[in-house]
Amino acid sequence: DGNGFDDLAVGAIFDDEGGSNSGAVHILFMNAGGSLASSTVEINSSTENGPTLTGADRFGTSIANIGDLDGNGFDDLAVGAPNDDMDENGDPDGAINRGAVHIVFMNTNGSVKSTVEINDSTANGPTLNSSDFFGNSVENVGDLDGDGVNDLAVGADGDNAEGNNRGTIHIMFMNTDGSVKSTVEINDS
Repeated sequence: DGNGFDDLAVGAIFDDEGGSNSGAVHILFMNAGGSLASSTVEINSSTENGPTLTGADRFGTSIANIGDLDGNGFDDLAVGAPNDDMDENGDPDGAINRGAVHIVFMNTNGSVKSTVEINDSTANGPTLNSSDFFGNSVENVGDLDGDGVNDLAVGADGDNAEGNNRGTIHIMFMNTDGSVKSTVEINDS
């Protein structure tokens, strides 16, 4: 909010606004000493320009400040929803808990400018299977490829690459519009 103090984004994975346990993120505007500067803003499936969520997505399981991805002067967020059920065709049928990460472009007042979902159907994105839980962890890893855009590491702790539930980290090279330039999977092989 520009008051000189860092603000917080807090996940509430069992929030029911968009369906049972679809999840939410609360933006807390802070003052010195840890007090709240103003009311909080909740981001959920009913938020204008916010994420599309269904029951049990658990949006908010992981949250990372990804810097000002779109260049509007305000930091943006990457938010994990590891229980998202979207498959590679954009169809939720038969794709249990593949997971997703939502790139949430923010405005100064905590409202959402736009949201981009990264899942199994995303061009240049991750290849996922049911119960991969992609988005259980997410981290800004800085600009790995030197193109001026921060990149992401996203955990999929249920991924079965090279063994039962051994897990995977997806390094995602990002574009400023939230699309994925390329993805590298790191696993046991």
